Amino acid sequence: GDSFSSVGYSAGSSNPSADEPLGIVFPGETSCERFDEVTQQTVHDPNWVGHLVRSVNAQRHDKALLVFDYAIPGDTVARMKLKQVGKEFLPHVSSHPAWAPWTACDTLFLTWIGINDCTWNLRLQAPSAQACLNDLFAAQEKLYQAGARNFCFIDVPPAHTFPNGPKTPRAKAAYESWNPLLRAGAEAFSAAHPDATVLLFSSWDLFTRVLSDPLAAGVAYEAATRAALFTDGFHPSSAMHAVIAREILDFLRSQPAAGASSLSHQDALASTRTGILAAPAVVPPTPDEPRSPQSLTRSLSR
Repeated sequence: GDSFSSVGYSAGSSNPSADEPLGIVFPGETSCERFDEVTQQTVHDPNWVGHLVRSVNAQRHDKALLVFDYAIPGDTVARMKLKQVGKEFLPHVSSHPAWAPWTACDTLFLTWIGINDCTWNLRLQAPSAQACLNDLFAAQEKLYQAGARNFCFIDVPPAHTFPNGPKTPRAKAAYESWNPLLRAGAEAFSAAHPDATVLLFSSWDLFTRVLSDPLAAGVAYEAATRAALFTDGFHPSSAMHAVIAREILDFLRSQPAAGASSLSHQDALASTRTGILAAPAVVPPTPDEPRSPQSLTRSLSR
């Protein structure tokens, strides 16, 4: 990921533990910065990663959720593939060390990347965006070969609608061109790996709903203004990140349990293999399609 997900962790940090599930002092160094008038210091509030892990672990009494967050502010897909996957996860955690005994069944690999690819290259259209997406799924292939079987992708938000987001037609086109390609890539990745679960969560849908009606989306009254939803007009505030975390968690909890037989008719072609639901991809609508305020559009990847 990038600054929307970064907490300042790296492979050189302490290992995540029940006491410090992020591997660093909570909430880490996030983009949710504010100046504390009392201490006269800049403080970092939790982003969605911190909100999510704190929410989950508050309800757990046996085994804490641990997070290995390799997101780096400013990173693009190319940097994610090279450093976050190639130099952080694979050399240090893919071998299942004693301090990170992850398994294919109990670990989710979540990727939220592409905002910087779109933002810094405002001429990014389908051909060049496709090259980025090819890199993104090449990185996922490396994770799959290392044993990953549960994948969740988050699409890019409509950053051109943010208070300080780029306002040009080219910027809008760059963001809009990304998500259909991500959707197609997720479906192809799912079809190529029938033993994997592949999910796609739409931040585009979420931000559109929140910015349209913050209170209806569950934003606290005191934070229900555009100014309060962002720290600098572009990066979401901790209040907005709390909404992101809640919706991602609700989204994940709404998925059928591994091996579940009570699938809807729409999901009837999904099958189970080795106890893992075989990739019922959950995908967002394209920008011009209608959006339900209650749920994401769902379809099978094959």
